[in-house]
Amino acid sequence: MENLGYLNRILTEYEKTFDIHREYKVGNEKVDAYGYFNSYSEKYLLVKEVQLWETKAFEHIFFIQKENLDLSTLEELLSLIPSYIEPNLIRKGNKYPEKNHMYSYITFVILANNIPDLEVIKRVKKYKFEKSYLFSIRGYSQSRIVLIDTNNKNIYSNRSGKSLEKLYKHLVK
Repeated sequence: MENLGYLNRILTEYEKTFDIHREYKVGNEKVDAYGYFNSYSEKYLLVKEVQLWETKAFEHIFFIQKENLDLSTLEELLSLIPSYIEPNLIRKGNKYPEKNHMYSYITFVILANNIPDLEVIKRVKKYKFEKSYLFSIRGYSQSRIVLIDTNNKNIYSNRSGKSLEKLYKHLVK
């Protein structure tokens, strides 16, 4: 499968900053790789005991390879975000994310050899999942979807994922 070469190239790039786990299980679905990144920032006044603020930012990225990607398969994958990923990985089973959580990105990178239906591309472009916690006091989570057509070397994304397109164009050329 040609996707494997692309996936290895992409994962090599991500391994520089993300913790990568191959063949990761998300709910009942198995993904080819999962990456986790977190960032912690704080500001204090003269001594660390006088902390002015602190923030925590996270990204959960899932890499999925499919020979053929139809609309029903895409919907199954996207349903993992509200049903499993957001409650278990972002909120960790609690009502809200941890204290000082600023944001969490949930990113899906789907590599497909064949996209038989234009509805799949339309669905990716229109997909939106955003959730704020406690009127944004506990931050927010947002989904970013990137679909890579490996046969034609085209990249499609939802509005939140637009910022990632340049990176993937560079990695898939």
